[in-house]
Amino acid sequence: MLSLRRALGEAVLTRSLRESTRSIGADAAYFMLRTREGGRGTLQLLLACDARWGSEYSANDCSLNDPWLRYATGNSAPVLATEIFCDSRRERAVVELAARYGFADAALFPAPSPQGRSRTGLLVVGAFSGDARKRFQSGEFRAGARDVAMRLHERWTDLLREEFLQSSELSPLDLRLLELELKGWGTKAIARHLKLTEASVNSRVQRMRTKLRVSNRRTAALRSLDLGLICLADCQDTLARRPTPQPNGQR
Repeated sequence: MLSLRRALGEAVLTRSLRESTRSIGADAAYFMLRTREGGRGTLQLLLACDARWGSEYSANDCSLNDPWLRYATGNSAPVLATEIFCDSRRERAVVELAARYGFADAALFPAPSPQGRSRTGLLVVGAFSGDARKRFQSGEFRAGARDVAMRLHERWTDLLREEFLQSSELSPLDLRLLELELKGWGTKAIARHLKLTEASVNSRVQRMRTKLRVSNRRTAALRSLDLGLICLADCQDTLARRPTPQPNGQR
């Protein structure tokens, strides 16, 4: 059921990307979303270009040597692809592959995540002819492409959030526990603050670890933060107001 919902959601996003690609006058485009959890990472693609490009990109693990994705990981400003330096032969090979499928001339539009998140979103719009620079000089074109990038990032994150909540069945109390985990609270402090027993806290943690298939509650907390289920600003604010533990449960 979840996989069907996910497939339908991604189909809607792909249609939106194709319509947006035509509206801004690009010949081809793709949007990618990379998420890192612990030491693992997942990459998802939406294509408004030759589907063979996506197949070859995935089959050859191009994300490991993609200079455009590398740029988007640490930068938010739109840039022409020609301004990104390739650090290795493998990075050049990825750029050459993209050129064969409509991105010989391309512009990059990162879709940054809020501070502390582990997602990287990137919209790449391309042209077979060498007019990307001319288009890029248009403020209207840049604004339109950036809007597409941010909108796709937000809608895709909403889709992932819904799937996460459906599969994990996290309750408001579970999310509060994870928020306290992000602030560095230990089991005793969490139990006292939430008026639970330590055994109850440990039981909830074990249940979440099993459902989410993660090795520890820290990873579960980071994923919840990444999907916007926990607000980093709220966590920091609460951390500043963290109560001093009192004996006998007094506050």
